[in-house]
Amino acid sequence: MPAPPASGRNDLVSVLLTGVPTLNFTGPRPSDELRLNTSIPPAANPDRLGVLDGDFAGFPNGRRLGDDVVDIELRAIACGYGPILHAALGLCDLQPNDQLGDGVDSNDRQFLSTFPYVAPPHQGYDSHT
Repeated sequence: MPAPPASGRNDLVSVLLTGVPTLNFTGPRPSDELRLNTSIPPAANPDRLGVLDGDFAGFPNGRRLGDDVVDIELRAIACGYGPILHAALGLCDLQPNDQLGDGVDSNDRQFLSTFPYVAPPHQGYDSHT
């Protein structure tokens, strides 16, 4: 795996602290907050990798329940934004870093169709070993 740059990571400043220009930029003052560009309509078929797969309604532009934030941030830290963001926003794309992931690509329980949408949690005392 190629090493990402050790310094000068303005891409991470954009993704995590100021918003990405032309996507969800809110100004130069760094702040760890959720940003949502409401002029981008919701996706008809949301992609778990959000903007990495060209679904600009997904993370880091807001946060949907099905967005795979861990995989997205792993790839961002490793400078593996993929060809879509490299072409659209000029973000780095070190190959094969754009294939990184934690191996968890979906929930083990389906979302509910009504509020609160998330499935009930597993019982903490149940153990299946």
